Amino acid sequence: METPRVLHEPLTHRDYLRILVLHLGSFDDGINCELKTESLAQSENTYAAITYVWGDPEVTKDIVCNAISVPITVNLYDALQRFREEKTARRLWADALCID
Repeated sequence: METPRVLHEPLTHRDYLRILVLHLGSFDDGINCELKTESLAQSENTYAAITYVWGDPEVTKDIVCNAISVPITVNLYDALQRFREEKTARRLWADALCID
């Protein structure tokens, strides 16, 4: 039996957070990313926090995060498209994905 995939691994300590690693791609590629759990000290100054207008929660687009299809708001999808780079992965913190 296959182990179910989970989007959010439990945080092991209160000084840990989840970082969104946005995989490289061109603007029109689908969004592919993963969540990594790291200590605050380990992740210090290594990511950008993004904020956006939530928009209508009923209007979504799917991304692939941790090999799971995840619906997110169109506004977050648009922000991830703009932050993604073609040659290097981006490290971001976005509350809708990083907070369980």
